[in-house]
Amino acid sequence: MRAAQKMKAPEGVSQGQQGDEFGRTQKAFNCCNYKMFSAKSKQLFLEYPTDTTTAETLLWMEITGEIESTDQADRLTQQLMKWHPENQSWRKKAVGLVQQERQQANERREINRKTGGKVVFLVDRLKKANAARRAAIIESCHQSPEDRRKTLAVSLQAMLRADRDYWSEYTKLALSVKRDWKAPEDAPDLDGSRPLIDRVLSGREFMAVKYDKPREIVAGVIKEKGICMVHGGRGIGKTQFITNLALSASGGTPFFCWGVNQSWQTLVIDAEMASEPLQARYYDHSGGELPEKLDILCSEPLWLDDEPLNLAHDEGRERINKLLTDLEAAGRKPDLIILDNKSALIAGMDENDNSALDGFLRWLIQLRHKGHAVLLVHHQGKGGQQRGASRLEDPMDTVISLEPVKTDEPARGARFTITFTKCRGERPTPDKCNRQLQTILNV
Repeated sequence: MRAAQKMKAPEGVSQGQQGDEFGRTQKAFNCCNYKMFSAKSKQLFLEYPTDTTTAETLLWMEITGEIESTDQADRLTQQLMKWHPENQSWRKKAVGLVQQERQQANERREINRKTGGKVVFLVDRLKKANAARRAAIIESCHQSPEDRRKTLAVSLQAMLRADRDYWSEYTKLALSVKRDWKAPEDAPDLDGSRPLIDRVLSGREFMAVKYDKPREIVAGVIKEKGICMVHGGRGIGKTQFITNLALSASGGTPFFCWGVNQSWQTLVIDAEMASEPLQARYYDHSGGELPEKLDILCSEPLWLDDEPLNLAHDEGRERINKLLTDLEAAGRKPDLIILDNKSALIAGMDENDNSALDGFLRWLIQLRHKGHAVLLVHHQGKGGQQRGASRLEDPMDTVISLEPVKTDEPARGARFTITFTKCRGERPTPDKCNRQLQTILNV
């Protein structure tokens, strides 16, 4: 019997707690009072359909004449005024915003579950920006009018940049979970290019950023995000060079006399060799056991399907971009990409035309900033330099030249000296001054 009894609600409050249309839990008003003043409010709303101030004042006076509690009268007036014709559009919009916030909260929780809580860090970024904005407002109170405007303008730009950064990264996370995801209406428009002000850092901000130092894939020779080129004459052994490099980088074994401290995901894109001879070369260097982190794209199947690669055009470069996206989704994002070779991969381009290289060089830089190191294989000209336009070397961090070894002994397989004609930063040890290398194949 005791469990079935209902506790009596305090005077002026209906039984229990009620949530309004905005999802807020409030004490409900005495039902009789609400009904009595609801009829009066409707009459006032008809008399003052556009004057909310007068209607609210007269309604409050009516309520305070009957209810002694000023706080309760204020809350009851506020509740009844929501039904004024002038407030209906606002009320509907407010309800819609609350519902949208609830949907976004549920969406954020779902994305967090599938992305390991990354959305939380994005929200923290917004909190820091808002805190900095509040601090700037307080600081500006003690400044001259000119300095105050400058301080507030800088803090506002920082807050807007943080908001755009948040939605830019949140969009990427959301689309990785839901392909049909669309940004809410109150999100900033990111369809066009981001304003450059978002990318500008003050000297203090720039020095405060902690950038990851690129690790060395091959000690002193190739670093993460590095763009490199190796060139040599015909038949000197460029393919043998990159075969050894691909096996060493993907297997974590020394590359000739340079160390490799771990296994790196490596992608070899071959553009001209038939599949069987290419396979034979890898077999000769590895005994047939290739590292797990080595991926090879042969040209023969592409030619048989009449779909050869041509990186001279946007379409061909987009095919590689799509391949890299698919590999990353499969957990095989290449740390090192080897392109063998430039002449076969860039068909129809005048090698001596510097301007013709624009699209290709910009693509190499794009690969760098997406986290890939690239080694481009190229041929030498008659003068011993890389063949074609000199501009090709502009974005390169390292340029390697394979030079023939001068000897009276009969040549067996590939024999060359590795020299470095361009190095950004410290030169590798050893360099061309003190080491000669040789590989011999039994094929």
